[in-house]
Amino acid sequence: MTIFDERFPESVAFGKEVGRLGEATRVIRGDITQLWYNNIHAQWREQPLAIAGMTAPGPLFCLERWGWDAGLRVVYRAEHRSVHGSLQHAFTGPPHVLAEAETRVSGPNWAAQMARLAVTCHHGICKSDEASFTGFGDMLTTTDDEALVSWVIAPVVRA
Repeated sequence: MTIFDERFPESVAFGKEVGRLGEATRVIRGDITQLWYNNIHAQWREQPLAIAGMTAPGPLFCLERWGWDAGLRVVYRAEHRSVHGSLQHAFTGPPHVLAEAETRVSGPNWAAQMARLAVTCHHGICKSDEASFTGFGDMLTTTDDEALVSWVIAPVVRA
């Protein structure tokens, strides 16, 4: 399952690309509560499966905390923030995923590229080792005070 927030055009582009790739998507409008109670909570109690998304930081914060009880962790995180009129990406995750991310963050289709990366990581390629980098790209529709986060929460696979 992949979650996107309909309030942000970049998140919608992310969700559309995930759907085009044949993955199940769920839409939210800022609040993750209903999706959590109606879908994710029962699934994680029965069988903790990976989920991915592009949301504001709040929904990720909640899902990350709830995932701990099911043995899940954030294995990939990319913060996308407008900084003085320029788009800044800050990535944390497995080195091989970050190497691929570095080639995908430029250009007007960066959100669709992040969807492809999240789907790749979502399918079990992510390990628990970690690296990070920061890159710059095109504009973001949020303000300097807001960010979007693309992420994958998954059962941890030890390197």
